[in-house]
Parts: sequence; structure tokens; C-alpha cells
Amino acid sequence: MGKVTRAPLAVRELATMDGTGGLADELGVRPDEAWLIRPDAHIAAIIPHAGPEPVAAAVHRASRCTLDRVVGGLE
Repeated sequence: MGKVTRAPLAVRELATMDGTGGLADELGVRPDEAWLIRPDAHIAAIIPHAGPEPVAAAVHRASRCTLDRVVGGLE
């Protein structure tokens, strides 16, 4: 059985955080990527061709918890 985390997990679109596009340009973000960023601003993963399975795998690697076992699910 996988471990359960009570750590907050949120999904945010970069455009809602930076409407100017400057941050995406500075970071070199590509349209089909997802970035997994820890609360301390460490980039834990950049997931090319992001979809549910690659994102769940990245969350698992970063937290050692499976995405379906994260308490509270995704926002």
C-alpha cells in the first residue's frame, strides 16, 4: 500500500500567475509541459508532453506517494 500525504497539492496555470508571459519566457516553459514545484520553489520535475500518467509518476517520484492516494486530491 502506498503512503498517504496530507501535503497540499494544487494545480495552477502559469498564465493565471503571470498574465504577462514574462515568467514563462524567462523559464523557457513550453506549451505541453507541466512543472512540479515544491513549496520552497525547488523545481522537482519538468514533465514534457504532460498528461495524467506522466504527472502522477512525477508526483510519486517527488513525494513517494501515489497521486490517487493524496488526501484531498487535486484542487
